[in-house]
Amino acid sequence: MFPRPLLQQRKATDDAAASTTAREATAEPAGDDRPDRPWLRAAKLAAIVWIGSHLGYLAVNLMAWRVGRMPEPGLRQLLSAWYKWDTGHYVRIAEKAYSASELDPAFFPFYPILIKVFGFVIPGGTQFDALVVANVACFGLLMMLHRLAALEFGDNVAERTLYFLVAFPTAFFLSAAYNTSIFMLLSISVLYHLRKGSWWTAGLLGVLATATRSSGVLLVLPFAYEYMRQRDFQIRRIRPSILAGGVMFAGIAAFSAYCWYALGDPIAYSTAQVHWGRSFHWPWESLWRTAANIWKGPKLDQFTLTNELDLAAVLFILGLLTLALVGPWKFRRDQAYLIIFGFATAIFPLLFSSGPANTLPIVSMSRHVVEAFPAFMVLAAIGAHRSVERIYILAALPLQAVLLAIFMHYDWVA
Repeated sequence: MFPRPLLQQRKATDDAAASTTAREATAEPAGDDRPDRPWLRAAKLAAIVWIGSHLGYLAVNLMAWRVGRMPEPGLRQLLSAWYKWDTGHYVRIAEKAYSASELDPAFFPFYPILIKVFGFVIPGGTQFDALVVANVACFGLLMMLHRLAALEFGDNVAERTLYFLVAFPTAFFLSAAYNTSIFMLLSISVLYHLRKGSWWTAGLLGVLATATRSSGVLLVLPFAYEYMRQRDFQIRRIRPSILAGGVMFAGIAAFSAYCWYALGDPIAYSTAQVHWGRSFHWPWESLWRTAANIWKGPKLDQFTLTNELDLAAVLFILGLLTLALVGPWKFRRDQAYLIIFGFATAIFPLLFSSGPANTLPIVSMSRHVVEAFPAFMVLAAIGAHRSVERIYILAALPLQAVLLAIFMHYDWVA
């Protein structure tokens, strides 16, 4: 056993080494912009990635009509191709609240609220407002993701993180009229402020996250870990600021109160899931049933291909997150809050999969795993090897183009 002073000395040395590593990771290489302009760099790169991806989407948009079942493209037709599936629920909620359909309570209110607010200042109708909100949020999340990744791993990894995220086969949902980009913007912002020790800012942003998606409650986990880590896990150092973590539940609590008052059911958002056959299952059970359906089903059947896409996406993201724990790309101890959020976000949808009678047990998982953004930080670190970077980009982008074309034809993707 080491004497106590020596243990304390060793701990101080470890902490100093971690701090030095963090400073080195965020140091600016020679020739870069001034180091006091990190937000400007983040905004510039976010703009490049956002514009570049949307030019690609426009190309797919223009060509998809040739496949059939779409009118010759005009501006209205180009935009309407993005109004699919969940968009109808969000638009209806923005226009009529939760009175029009018993399915709507499954969709949380913050995104429809933003659509309604933007509608007062942006002409074009509710659907157009929904698309504008999602795309503004998409730009915001790219900028925040760059800042968070640069803070932890440096600018090179941060830049690749953005490119690898946007190249992921289902990343076009970040620009569709869904709440995915809103939720990711809020989640990344919460984690960024946690890292900075801005507990109340993180808590208030967490309120909006839990009002956007039920999985927003998962942000309490990295909050609790990072709060205690910055206090050396000593209970005596806890301050009233820890209550900011509890404040995060206010978003979902307010929605529950509304559902109780307006619909007579405080958990109407959970009750509505029965329409999609969702219920609690262990993650491995959901994955096993998906694999079994792939094995037993016709190999080129639409449902089999969807299952293959969902299962491959989950295993890919979980594999990357595992590499954040072990191996040459593992994160430092002070970065564990990212791993916690990544695993929680990837596993949470697996807990509420469809029942045995459903041919798509983990339906939409290829879309949901995009939100486990720490996995793309791992991929960006691995992508320092140019061969890995090229293989990923060359494989991911064509698949995304195909899936986007399918989505625009109102066929199911995720």
